[in-house]
Amino acid sequence: MGSKTAPALQRGRDKLDHIPVRVDRERASPPKPEWLKVADPSRSAVITLQRVMREHDLHTVCEMETIERLYQAVRPGADYRGSLELLAAARQRMPDVPTKSGVMLGLGEREEEIVALMHDLRKHGCSILTLGLYLRPSRDHLPVERYVSPKEFESLGSIALEMGFAEAASGPLVRSSYRADKVARAAAITAGPETTS
Repeated sequence: MGSKTAPALQRGRDKLDHIPVRVDRERASPPKPEWLKVADPSRSAVITLQRVMREHDLHTVCEMETIERLYQAVRPGADYRGSLELLAAARQRMPDVPTKSGVMLGLGEREEEIVALMHDLRKHGCSILTLGLYLRPSRDHLPVERYVSPKEFESLGSIALEMGFAEAASGPLVRSSYRADKVARAAAITAGPETTS
C-alpha cells in the first residue's frame, strides 16, 4: 500500500463516525431491505458499524467483488482477508443480523477460484450472495477478460446454495442490490433481525 493511499483510507474510516444515516420507515412497502453497504476492511470500523446497525436494524453488506488473486488489482489498498474478517466479526458480534456479499465475474477468474471465494464467504458467516458480470465503466477501468455465460452463472448459483448460502442471485445482469427485496424474502429475512435459520 502506498504512502499516499494509507492516509486517504484512514481519513475515510475516520468519517464513519460522522456519516448521517436516515432510515425511512414510513413507506408502506419498502422496495428493498435496509442494507448497510460496507467496503472498508478495517477492523476499527466494526465498532462503529455495530452501533449504527443496532440503532437502525440494518443488515450487513460487505462487497468482496473478486477472488483473492485479483483483489489488489480490482480493489487497490483493500485486503481480502480483512474484508472476510469484517464479515465474520459482524456476524459474531451480531448473530441475529444476516450478512451479504456481492462478486463480479469476467475479470479472468477461474471456476475453482470462484468456488474457493464462496467457501471463504461461508466460513466467515456470509448468508446471502450475489454474482454478476463485470461491465467496464470506462477505458480507465479494468477490461472485461471473458464473458461468463448464463449457464455458468446458473451452475455457480446452484453450487452456492449447496454450500449453504440462504440465497444466491446469480446471472450476468445481477448487481449487489439486484431484486434485494425478493432475495431477502427468499432467505427468510425481514427488514429487521433474522427470524429463521
